[in-house]
Amino acid sequence: MKAKLAVGLMLSAWGAAAGAQSAPKENVVKPDERLRSVLNSGDARVLSVEELEGKEGEPRRARVIVESPKRGTAVHATIDVASGAVVESRPLAPNALPFTTEQLERATAIALRDVSVRRLLGPNADSFRARTPGSQMPPFAVEGFLVASEDPADRCATSRCVDLLFVANGRYLAGNRVTVELGADRVTVSEMGQHQGDHR
Repeated sequence: MKAKLAVGLMLSAWGAAAGAQSAPKENVVKPDERLRSVLNSGDARVLSVEELEGKEGEPRRARVIVESPKRGTAVHATIDVASGAVVESRPLAPNALPFTTEQLERATAIALRDVSVRRLLGPNADSFRARTPGSQMPPFAVEGFLVASEDPADRCATSRCVDLLFVANGRYLAGNRVTVELGADRVTVSEMGQHQGDHR
């Protein structure tokens, strides 16, 4: 609980400092450039908080992962539980993060706004819903998985990308591949086999 409170302090402290006209005071959190980029994105979210075990008498610390879906960036940081100060941080590749139901729902929403995807799905496009783990298969469902590419020219080599599978009345719709780049709200529709990304 204290670890989560420290994360809130870290985020709010930097948010206040970033919005101030003058330079932050010494007692205001000053994350490094990578963490600052995430916190200033406007959509920064804490994905996980894990309090670290330490020796008696040592400062209590927590390991935090903060993500900016808008920028497609994430940071792994160690913070001081008492003050919220950032002790150290390092960038995380977007594809190194766990795939969540929220991200599947977001990828589904992005795809269903795309004209090409709606053309593929036909008149039932608005009926498709992201399928959550453990739930029954709805008549029109969307499943998904992370994809990555080893081709430097492919945007999915550095961005967080999701391949979507559409299921209508228990049958997968085959023939086309729908890939959503979450960081850019970008949708690519291609024939099966054209995209170079690998399953994760």
